This record gives sequence, structure tokens and C-alpha cells, in this order.
Amino acid sequence: MPELERNEANANLAGRAAQLYNDIENFIRDIEARNADLERVRNFISSANSMLNQLDAMETDMRNANAAMAGELAPLARQKAQVLIEDGRLLINLDTNVSRLVTELEQKLKQIERLAQERISAASEHFKQELNRIESWISNVAEPFLPAHGRMGSTPLEANEFYSSHKNFFTEIVVCVSCTFYDYLVF
Repeated sequence: MPELERNEANANLAGRAAQLYNDIENFIRDIEARNADLERVRNFISSANSMLNQLDAMETDMRNANAAMAGELAPLARQKAQVLIEDGRLLINLDTNVSRLVTELEQKLKQIERLAQERISAASEHFKQELNRIESWISNVAEPFLPAHGRMGSTPLEANEFYSSHKNFFTEIVVCVSCTFYDYLVF
């Protein structure tokens, strides 16, 4: 009997050893998975900090941007930040810093988009005002000018006056229109 008990004890011990071996393998896999998660978190934090610096620079640029540049910077900021924000949302449950950084990225992106919209709206409003000014000038200056100065005259003096008045009128048109569009492009 002692040998039978020994065989049972050995079998029991072998079963326990196999279970322990499986538990150790599972534990190692869990540690490796946790390390991989932590590495993803570290990479995200590094990328998020870098992106926040880029977004800060974009915000500074946006404050000095014209409407055309604002229209390009905001989508570029969204394109760059959105993927990182989505990656961060997948990691939020792993580290509290991830949640904070995702929130900061979202807020910074909203700020840039708000600034872009302000710049575009201001430029659009400025353009509308200038367009109204041109329309008013056409109604009040151009339209009355043409009938009053439509005849070249029959003497050289009248022809010279006709030429001078039309030359001045043309110069006024060029200055009026070019100033309007120059202001629009740099506003």
C-alpha cells in the first residue's frame, strides 16, 4: 500500500505541478500583455505631448492667419489630432493621464477650429462690406459718370478732357478694386 499511496501522491503532485506551470504561463502572458499596454500608453503620452506642442504652434499661427490660411490650418489640425484622440480613447481605461491628454487635445482642437471660423467669418464680413462699398461706388460714381462723359467732343480740347476724365476714372476703378481685394487677401 505504501507504494500505491506514493504513486497517488506523485500523480497528485504532478497534477499540481502542471497546474502551477499553467498558472505561471498565464501570469507571464498577463504581464506581457500589461507591458504591451503600458508601452502603448507611454507611446500615446509621448505622441500626445508632441501633438499638443504642434497644436499650440498652430493656434499661434491661426491668430495671425488670413482667411485662406485659416481654412487650411483647421482641417490640418483636425486631421493630425483626430487619429491620436481616437487612439487615446481606446487607452483611457489603462491610465488616468490618457484621459487628461485626450481632453486637452479635444479642447485645443476645438479652440483652433473656433479661431479658424472667427477668421473666416471676419474675412467674409469684410469682403461683404467691401462688395457693398463697390456696389455703392458703381451706383453713385460710375453710373452717373458714363452718361455725363460719354461724348468725346469735337475739338482737341474736348477730346483731351474726355481722355483725362476717362483715364482718371479708370485709375479710380483700378485703385478701388485692387484695394478691396488686397484687403480681403491679407485681412
